[in-house]
Amino acid sequence: MKPITILGGGLGGLTLALFLRKQDVPCVVYELRDENFRKGGDIALSPNALRVLDHVGVYGRIRKQGWNYDFVRMISVTGKYLGAHAWGGLNKFHYHCLRINRDIVRRELLAEARLQGIPVYLDKKCVGISEEGEEIVLKFADGEIVRTEYLVGADGIHSLTRQFLYPGSFSKYSGLLVALGHTQKVKLGGSMDGIQLPCMFVGKNGTFSILPNSYDGGEIGYFITTDLPDRGPENWALLEKDKGAIVDIINEVIEDKSWPKFVGDLVKATHLEDFRTWPFAKVPDLKHWASKSGRIMLIGDAAHAIPPAGGQGAASAFEDAETLAYVLARLNLPDSTASGLIGSLQLWETHRMHRIRQILDYTIRAGNIRKRSSGIMQVFKEWTIWAMFKLYEYNGGGPAWIYNYNAESILEVISK
Repeated sequence: MKPITILGGGLGGLTLALFLRKQDVPCVVYELRDENFRKGGDIALSPNALRVLDHVGVYGRIRKQGWNYDFVRMISVTGKYLGAHAWGGLNKFHYHCLRINRDIVRRELLAEARLQGIPVYLDKKCVGISEEGEEIVLKFADGEIVRTEYLVGADGIHSLTRQFLYPGSFSKYSGLLVALGHTQKVKLGGSMDGIQLPCMFVGKNGTFSILPNSYDGGEIGYFITTDLPDRGPENWALLEKDKGAIVDIINEVIEDKSWPKFVGDLVKATHLEDFRTWPFAKVPDLKHWASKSGRIMLIGDAAHAIPPAGGQGAASAFEDAETLAYVLARLNLPDSTASGLIGSLQLWETHRMHRIRQILDYTIRAGNIRKRSSGIMQVFKEWTIWAMFKLYEYNGGGPAWIYNYNAESILEVISK
């Protein structure tokens, strides 16, 4: 069979390519960015994400390149302990959670893809997609034309593939903004001695989360999450360049004098160039993630952008990739037919869409506690968080339905 074309060489696209190789399905990857591109920022990889990376043989390469942890402690700005949210655990979920730089994960996925001999073409901007009979035609900015039988759009939140299937399906600002920074623990003197990390402080103007980024805990990352009005794509881009303005947003969240001193110390110890922003975006609900012909598919942010409040954005892309690879592996069966593939894709869609809806609901609830509140509403929010974690403790300590998901479960679904 001809290689399956994957548009997008980020986390989801490279993971899909590796799983296709494991299933002896040929593929080729085209990525917009060049070799030197660095997106930056840290991500939390919960057990369900790490299970996928373990299945594909990459987990061992990244495990000691980030911070491994099981809980995030929730605290009010006045120091009241509200509860601990489980993010991992060897006994319950078989993996710790891993806080790691996104670029490290992509680098290791790319290295493994090259080791496996998968063609990955970088600095390839796709400017047009069309369908001609049983072929999909991709036009690139450098003039190259690629014809393929099957296309998977793993091209992110601004997906060209999604626009081809659903014209006008542009991403929109969700209402929440993250502003983040990082510094070295040694720069803080003793101001954080005795502080149990990771932790999240819940204030009236938003939340302030502190998590080590490195395996030894020497690098400390932090971020505020708050709700702000939309500024539009151009102004968000300008904000990213205005590091002083980012600091002002962070300081506005922690301006209340009741905030612990070391929170401000973290901000002061950070170099200006180490501040970034992340306006959470969302995409419209799509009726399908595959074309009627079954020849074009979407995964990850191209299909369903998951805001990171619940820590499931990358995990969902990984799950999409592994499950879809098992579906596409059926193309290698002797009795494989186009109608059979379409039927399997429909089962895959139903299975994945149901889970994504549940994860989105969970993420929205997680995002709501990060929004601004005042007076009695702040008291109510803190009480709600406390009650929520008491319920978690009663039910075993965390959202096991998220963390114990195994993408191999799709094999039973598509065998029906």
